[in-house]
Amino acid sequence: SVGAVLTSLLVTPLDVVKTRLQAQVKSSEPLSAAQCPRCTHFSLHNGLMDVMLPKAGTPFFDCPHQFTGTFDALHKIAKYEGVGSLYNGLRPSLIMAVPSTVLYFASYDKLRDFLRDTHDFGPITAPLIAGSSSRTLSATCIAPLELVRTKMQASSARSTIFGMVRQQVSANGVTSLWRGLTPTLWRDVPFSAIYWVVVERAKPVVRQRLSACIGSSSLEEFGVSFIAGATGGMAAATVTNPFDVVKTRRQVFDYSSDAAEHSREARTGNVEIMRRI
Repeated sequence: SVGAVLTSLLVTPLDVVKTRLQAQVKSSEPLSAAQCPRCTHFSLHNGLMDVMLPKAGTPFFDCPHQFTGTFDALHKIAKYEGVGSLYNGLRPSLIMAVPSTVLYFASYDKLRDFLRDTHDFGPITAPLIAGSSSRTLSATCIAPLELVRTKMQASSARSTIFGMVRQQVSANGVTSLWRGLTPTLWRDVPFSAIYWVVVERAKPVVRQRLSACIGSSSLEEFGVSFIAGATGGMAAATVTNPFDVVKTRRQVFDYSSDAAEHSREARTGNVEIMRRI
């Protein structure tokens, strides 16, 4: 749980950048500030319809809403929205960090040991089944907070958790809080399965290599966990990143100024969203 909180504090800016890049609709040519509707117009909602009002002038030389990469996104978000915007969604991340981590790791350990000791599952099938099952359980339980966090990270506007939940429920109903759960499971279930299989298989190999180089047992155990975890995380993230993009698009379909296109996207199946991307 402590590790999950520290991770949320350290990587939230990169998570915000990742969400903005994934929610960004690519165009054939980069937009200038004069071409971007969000730079030239105010977008207002009066309770009945969305209204676009022209601004007196365009204050930006380059569009602050179009990003070319990670460092460009970090620079523009900090410059035009403030450094605090890089921590949008931190509160729901911290709220969901402890229960999701406890539920995930506790259920994984119990199920893995049960499969190994009681049913004699092998070193690959036990972590694969345990990782997939525990991630399905934890992802389903925290899906509403995941939705709120993604929407807060995708938007430059400041909003509270309860305000975001109230807005989402009043507009789309209670079940909309689980919007994006299917692509989330597409991402998290194979991610967890791949991650734990790689970690469990890599630990003995890494431990054997480090035992000859490091004398301290505590330092050795840290190195084993760090290297095995990093290897498993990179392998799993590489395979499941397309599903992460689909999840983000599904949850923040109204991020772009092109609301009509994204409204259609929200009612489209996940396979169709992948095909369109």
